[in-house]
Formats: sequence, C-alpha cells, structure tokens
Amino acid sequence: MLTLPEPCVVVLVGPGAAGKSTWAQTHFAADRIVSSDRLRALVGAGEDDITASADAFAVLDTVVAQRLRRRLTTVIDTLGLDAQRRAGWVAAAKAHGLPCVAIAFDTPPAQCRARNRARTTRRIPADVLTQQLRAWAATRDALPSEGSTRCTWRRRPAPSPRRSWRRPRPTTGSGTIRRGSGSGCTSGSSRASTCGRPPRPPRRPGSTRST
Repeated sequence: MLTLPEPCVVVLVGPGAAGKSTWAQTHFAADRIVSSDRLRALVGAGEDDITASADAFAVLDTVVAQRLRRRLTTVIDTLGLDAQRRAGWVAAAKAHGLPCVAIAFDTPPAQCRARNRARTTRRIPADVLTQQLRAWAATRDALPSEGSTRCTWRRRPAPSPRRSWRRPRPTTGSGTIRRGSGSGCTSGSSRASTCGRPPRPPRRPGSTRST
C-alpha cells in the first residue's frame, strides 16, 4: 500500500500505455490531477492532438504553479520523460515547502505495446512508442538521483508463459523431508514426512524391532 504525505507533488513517469493515467484516476480525485492529455483536448481538437502539445504544457505549467502556491496536492500526469521539466517540478515543490514524489511505471515494453494496440483513442504511433520506451530506459536509471523526496516504483511484470506440469519425482536421501508450498517434497530440516523414503528391508525371523 502506497502512503503519500499530504499535501505533496506527485510526478508520474513512464512511457505511453504504462498505466499512469489509470493509476492516477484510481487513487486521486479528478480535481487533483493535472493531465497533459486532458489539456490537449481543452486547447486542441482532442487528447491525441499532438499539434496542441505546446499550448497544453503552457496551461499545465500555469495550473501546477498556482496549485503549488496554494499548497495543494497535485498529481502531474504526463510522460515525465523530459529531465528538464522534472527538475523544474522538483524545484517548484521545494520552493513551496512541499515534498515531491516520483512514481515510476516500469511496465514491460510488450505490455505497453499490447495496450497501445488495444486502444480505440489516443493510440500512439508504433515508432513514437518505441522512442518513448528507449527514453524510459535512460530515465529509469537517472530517477533515483534527481532530488525528489522519494521515488516509488510501480512494476508490472509480464505474464509468465504457461508450462506443462509434471509430478516431481520423490527425493531420496538421509536427511528429513519437508513439504514446501508447492506440490512436491523438498529436503530440509523441518517437519519430517515419508515422502521419498526408500522402503525398509524385511525383518528376519526372530529379530526384534528397536524403538
């Protein structure tokens, strides 16, 4: 569970289709989120109107500055891949005595591409997304040293491929056997089990069993 100071500045960082906007909308009220996509729609012909980007970011900078002056929690929802812009937001937060938290979305490239293909709006051209993924690789390494109060990672591992399951062979040996979290038995020093023990030799007639 992520706990953030109140108030604070939250900077989302990651390539397109990494899950930034969805995460922000899940965890914050709409009036706390300053989104470059929404501002493109406001000053241009829609959220994917790239020609409106310069005007959208001019409005974004004005809104962020006014909110920070009032010491209001502000979530900056952009790609966040521009180091100069990130440095400016960190400096502005410090100038107003606000902690700045970077939320880094380390989503696997294959997932980003699959999500982007599934979009009906705001679909990013494939070559542009590739450039963003390359930029993210460099940004990811630089983030921890950029001066934000905290850098929190949101990792979404790609689903593992399916594998056929086969019952493990019994493990033999002189040590005790413990039953792990899986379906097989593994050697160890905890609770003993009969799993994997070799059969006892038959007793000779007249012999007694030691206890």
